[in-house]
Amino acid sequence: MRNFYQFDPGLESPEIVRMLVEIPKNSNHKFEFDPAHGVFRLSRTLYSPIHSPGDYGFIPGAVAEVATRSIFFAWSMRPTIRAS
Repeated sequence: MRNFYQFDPGLESPEIVRMLVEIPKNSNHKFEFDPAHGVFRLSRTLYSPIHSPGDYGFIPGAVAEVATRSIFFAWSMRPTIRAS
């Protein structure tokens, strides 16, 4: 099974990095990677009237020793994932 936390951040890192999106732009759905099953799952629905102006996620392979991830925010004109 793939573990996206163990992927490297990309060959051109640190100038260009991979990003795994957990909250797509303008979405109220929060997805999280489930390493036990190797899939992304809908974690929760955010009921705030405020939506993110960009994609929110993390850089794979940049997990700290205390199991926190490197949070990343990408400004974008359109969402990278279409949530339905």
